[in-house]
Amino acid sequence: MTLDSVSKDLLKHFNAIGIANYEDVKQGGLYLMLESLTSINHHKDSVNFSLIFSSHTFNKDKDSLIKKIDELRLKLFEFDTSKKLLSSIESGFISSSLFAYRLKFNIEIFSKPEGEEENEK
Repeated sequence: MTLDSVSKDLLKHFNAIGIANYEDVKQGGLYLMLESLTSINHHKDSVNFSLIFSSHTFNKDKDSLIKKIDELRLKLFEFDTSKKLLSSIESGFISSSLFAYRLKFNIEIFSKPEGEEENEK
């Protein structure tokens, strides 16, 4: 699984909008953002993502934060049940009426598509 393939899979799995930075959140919704990438070894990297859910209300409508956070935590577990992905959840204001929760998680990926490493030898 490469960065490109895992990003596409996450966007599809969560039905999220890909963004480059936190300032791109202009309205309520679910966003996926790449936070960082760290090399583990020659063939494997560790990539940090954030799922950002923004809303105008804490718990008063169908898009309330509390209900959505529980839903997103479950969907994250369903994405990869073999590993604990979630590292933290943080909150913050985007504007005076729009706030967000950021679910930070980590996935290990390969530097190249699986199988290409053997072709180089």
